[in-house]
Amino acid sequence: MDNRFFKYLSVLLLGLILGYLIRGFASIPQAAAEPPSAVGSVKSLGREDAPVVMIEYSDFQCPLCRRYSEETLPKIIRDYVDTGKVRYVFKHFPLNIHPHAVGAASASECALEQGKFWEMHKLLFAKQQLWSGQENYLSTFKAWAAELGL
Repeated sequence: MDNRFFKYLSVLLLGLILGYLIRGFASIPQAAAEPPSAVGSVKSLGREDAPVVMIEYSDFQCPLCRRYSEETLPKIIRDYVDTGKVRYVFKHFPLNIHPHAVGAASASECALEQGKFWEMHKLLFAKQQLWSGQENYLSTFKAWAAELGL
C-alpha cells in the first residue's frame, strides 16, 4: 500500500474522532443557568481600570473550586488585585452534577444585594463539606445569612 492511503485513512479517522468528541460533548449535561437574580450582576474585586480582567466561572459545590478559592485566590488577590494589576470577576457556573450549587449561587446573590457577596462566597466554600450533603441545605444558608447580618 502506498503512503497516501495511510495519510487519507489518518485524516478520515481523525475527522471521525473529532466528530464523535464534538457530538459527545454536546450530549454532556450542561451547567444549570445562573439563578434569575444573578443574570447581569457583577461580582468583582479590584480597580475598574485594571489592565487585566480575570473572570472565574465557579460552582460553590465543586471540591476543586473550593480548593482554588482557599489556596489560589488569596494569592491572586494579594499579588495582582491589591496591586492594581488585575480586576477579578466571579461568575456562577453551577454544574448539574452538584444538586445544591444553584441554591448556593442564589444565597450568594442575596448576599450581593446587601453588599456581602464575598463574605458569603468565603463561607460557602469554607463550609462546603457541611452543606453539600445536607437535605435541607437552604435552612443552613439562611442561618449563615443571619450570622452575616443579612
